[in-house]
Amino acid sequence: MRYELKELQDKYGNQDSFTNKGTSIKNLYLKYFGENKSALLDSLTSAVALDSIFADNINYDEITPQIQEAFESANPNIELSSLADKTGDEVAGFINNIKGKYFEILVRDGLNNGETFGDIALSEGQKAILAESVTQPGWDIQILNSDDSLDTALQLKATSSLGYIKEALEKYPDINVLSTSEVFDSANLPDDIFNSGISNQEITSETSAPFEDLLDSNLTDFLENVLPVLPFIVISLSEGRKYFIHKKALNTVFRDISKRSIKTGIAMGAGSAVFAFTDSGLISIPTAILVRLSIDRLENMNSLLTKLKRRIEELNSVRINMSSSFQIVN
Repeated sequence: MRYELKELQDKYGNQDSFTNKGTSIKNLYLKYFGENKSALLDSLTSAVALDSIFADNINYDEITPQIQEAFESANPNIELSSLADKTGDEVAGFINNIKGKYFEILVRDGLNNGETFGDIALSEGQKAILAESVTQPGWDIQILNSDDSLDTALQLKATSSLGYIKEALEKYPDINVLSTSEVFDSANLPDDIFNSGISNQEITSETSAPFEDLLDSNLTDFLENVLPVLPFIVISLSEGRKYFIHKKALNTVFRDISKRSIKTGIAMGAGSAVFAFTDSGLISIPTAILVRLSIDRLENMNSLLTKLKRRIEELNSVRINMSSSFQIVN
């Protein structure tokens, strides 16, 4: 009994001193700050990683039925969603590829809805159709009469280059050209070139809008491939440093790398799940940060409760032993 009381005295006897209180509080603060600093670092790097993952996405709100049709017509064997995995240069090539087809679709739909492009308009019973093949030689749009006989065939050129149009006329001199409006800033235009009233800049802007986030440089593409694993690189470096400065044993370093990586992975998974449901990085990134910090907070609370429970058990054990001793004495 005396031994137990002496042990408690040694353990708690000096806790009332002002100096020891200050030292104890300081150590507690440093421990808490150190643990939360790691959690905060992991949260911030998780946010950077998620931002890089979600940055390159197709803006489906900008894809009109006409842009969708243009893409499918120009790329019959490619899924639109696959562009998110392409490099910026590859995406630019796809945009340039669908731009001409989009121009054709705009003109076809406009003619069929009663609009006039230059001097070209449909008469009663006529309809405009596109060439079924993207490699159709000569014409891009045909105007058919009510009996499906051919009235007019047109070449459509979405370009600002007059030289390109003149080459097309030389190759197919019997087929008139309907072009974008920039060409008509030039002088001495042939009579068989018609102004659509649609600008090449407008077509380029509309077809590029859904894919703007994908139009990155090669350096940006490289960084976006590296950033998703940034949290795990930072975790490994920060924990590995503690081994080299002899602050942690090697097995402890590996254990802590594993623990932090798992918690960070869970947080990023939560952010990804929110993004999948909401399609919003503004919600998913804060979610990942909150989850990462909450995991550590919950872990710290559990640790404190465990320590508190152990102290209570020690005190209860002493109280029981003291009661037993008093009963024996009495």
